[in-house]
Amino acid sequence: MFSKTLKDSLDIIEVASRYLPDLKSAGRTYKSNCPFHEERTPSFVIFPETQSWRCFGACVEGGDVISFVMKIEKIDFQQAIKLLADSVGIEVPRYNNDNANVELYNINESAYNFFHNFLLSENGLAARNYMINNRGVDHDTIIKFGLGLSPSDNRQLPRYLENLGFSNKQISESGLVFIREDGIPKDIFAGRLVFPIIDSKGKVLGFGGRTLNDNGPKYINSSKTKIFDKSSSLYGINLAKEGIADSGKVVLVEGYMDVLTAHQYGYDNVVACMGTALTESQVRYISVLSKQCVLALDADIAGSEATFRSIENSWKAFERVFVGKKNNVSLYKTTNKIDLRIAQFNSGKDPDEIIRTDKVSWEDHIDNSKPLLAYLIENAPRRWNILSNEGKQSATENIAPLILSLDNDYDREHYYSLFANTLNEDINVVKSAVISANKKNNSNNMPSFNQKINYGTIEKNDNSYLLEEHTLSMVIKWPYLFSLAENVDGSWFSIWENRQVFDILLKYNGSQEMIIENRTQLPGDVLSRIEDLGNIDLPNMTKSNREKAVKQCV
Repeated sequence: MFSKTLKDSLDIIEVASRYLPDLKSAGRTYKSNCPFHEERTPSFVIFPETQSWRCFGACVEGGDVISFVMKIEKIDFQQAIKLLADSVGIEVPRYNNDNANVELYNINESAYNFFHNFLLSENGLAARNYMINNRGVDHDTIIKFGLGLSPSDNRQLPRYLENLGFSNKQISESGLVFIREDGIPKDIFAGRLVFPIIDSKGKVLGFGGRTLNDNGPKYINSSKTKIFDKSSSLYGINLAKEGIADSGKVVLVEGYMDVLTAHQYGYDNVVACMGTALTESQVRYISVLSKQCVLALDADIAGSEATFRSIENSWKAFERVFVGKKNNVSLYKTTNKIDLRIAQFNSGKDPDEIIRTDKVSWEDHIDNSKPLLAYLIENAPRRWNILSNEGKQSATENIAPLILSLDNDYDREHYYSLFANTLNEDINVVKSAVISANKKNNSNNMPSFNQKINYGTIEKNDNSYLLEEHTLSMVIKWPYLFSLAENVDGSWFSIWENRQVFDILLKYNGSQEMIIENRTQLPGDVLSRIEDLGNIDLPNMTKSNREKAVKQCV
């Protein structure tokens, strides 16, 4: 990230002394009369160790060298970056984005500085001690990943951004705040440890936040914006690119802490997909970086049905990649085969703990990770009762498309043998069952992986879920419409997640303000679903047409 590179090249004492002729050393700090208000007793303090400043007088504010120059020169963030870069002979990179996106990057970078400096200040001592003593994350890793802390006062970040010259509109569109009926933006990360999510070019896309007091969801993320979508991002990719290239593989873990620990212990090819299933956007990027991808799963999640389905979805994402739209039709192409593997840890520990306590075990599991299909076949007894013929049939119907998708005849023969051993059946019986199951899938209009299909529009015979999403999207975007849908029977929803969203809307009478106000009491996955539904692009409609559309849907 350029602002960090720039700050590493600057000395705040040297910069501040150009403006503060009375700046003097005072032990481990420097003091001066505050340049931002009149005073007789110096209250302006600079902390060389953290390269930060603070006024303990009338201003009661502080920041880093960039915010100091912005305030004293009365210029915006980009101008301050340019001024400071010129002073040390560094060229400012140009981002190929439109003006609106540049502002989003600027506001994110400002928030990054705010959170990071607050964690490194005296106010962040308890959070730093928690990370260092409780989670084993050392100071260098905190600095390397730019970890931050948001003040418990949820107005502090918005005020900071306002003072830097960002408008209310820009702040409200940043994904960093929520706005109640009073129209005042509040920090969604208040009181949380903050993880900046940075792309491979060093630009801050958004943030993740972890609760420090077990109130509300354990983790939350920035809301979706023009530059941030959790499903398209990989946490730690800015620091893992070289490690992935050197090792020839990318290792995917679930969470932020797993990535921090991995890099701290020298495993610099590790990133987090911030969710078990890989999305097509993430796959597109991974396929450019490496031809081998290892999913590191801890025992708590590895055996759940949701995880099995997520892994199968990951396989599908690797098999076909979305390449764009033409005439509103989704277009896909078959990817070059990527070796997708699973490292399953049965110790009951997550990757974070395994790396800390048993590096040999971590390396052994990664190096000897199993091909995805082998993992799915070996875990079939955990999903189906393969002692019964019905269970064997269910397993075969699910596994058949994956076996038949293999191009190499010898690989296919190997997995027939493995599947037969798992089911305790003769290999010829299993081969026959696989082929029959695949024909059955095809007759039910279910595309199998070995079919040479045209990845154009992927249709679903039952379009009820589209009506559900359209209805929920409208009542979320235009809450006054909720009264037209509130009497819908819960059984109308075919998708469980949509039913959960509807229950929340029903509880708060469709009020987005009430949902935001009570977000700490609501499940994080439901909040994410509400956010996704609210971000669906809807056609422009008059008020009467909106009402008519909701009535038609329900």
